[in-house]
Amino acid sequence: MQLLQSEVSRLPSSKVKSPVFQYADDILLYRIIRKNDDCAALQQDVNGIAEWCIETGLEVNPSKSQHLRISNKRTSNAKTDGGNHNFSSVIIPSVTEAECLGAIFSSKLDWTAQVDKVTAKCRRRLCAIKGFFPRRFGSVKQLLFNSLVRSVMDYACSCWHSTSKTLQRQLETIRKKFLQSIRLGSLLNDGHDRDFKQYRSHLSVVDWEPVWERRCKGILLNAFKIWAGVFTGGNSILK
Repeated sequence: MQLLQSEVSRLPSSKVKSPVFQYADDILLYRIIRKNDDCAALQQDVNGIAEWCIETGLEVNPSKSQHLRISNKRTSNAKTDGGNHNFSSVIIPSVTEAECLGAIFSSKLDWTAQVDKVTAKCRRRLCAIKGFFPRRFGSVKQLLFNSLVRSVMDYACSCWHSTSKTLQRQLETIRKKFLQSIRLGSLLNDGHDRDFKQYRSHLSVVDWEPVWERRCKGILLNAFKIWAGVFTGGNSILK
């Protein structure tokens, strides 16, 4: 991994014109596509990375590479020769969703897949906490929830802040069910808490913030870091 980091840092600009990000042993290449020439330029950059890999003795598995097009348009006017980008003559598959650093990005940036993934992972951990600790261990379970579940909910949440209300409620429901499990109060008469009134009351008892509020604070903190110039890749975000 250290060898790859060293080599990527020396990737010559003569071979790749598009911005390149390196995450551990992954390489991300992106470009704004407005016309066919941009598609051709992106393919040239992919070819440049292929040549660089041969020169440095590094290998890239093209079958694990993905091409994600992010746009609200149904079809793109700009197209690549042959229909797809390729790496050393191996077609790079086009996908509608791709994972980067544990976050799932979709072609429409609707974040449904990411929230579903987070919800499923949190529920598995929540079931483990409930299974190992009885209800009377409320303080211990709160500590475990913050360490094992909330950390998953908070991870990269500032980058997918534009979720719908349905997805927001889906995330809040995880904490809602946990707080009910430690017997902070009985359920309402109809057995439901549709307006989350009881949930907000439970949050005040344990002095917790709603998930959406924690995400907003994370967004503001990152915005300040970008403005202060201490956020990696901040200039690209502002563009």
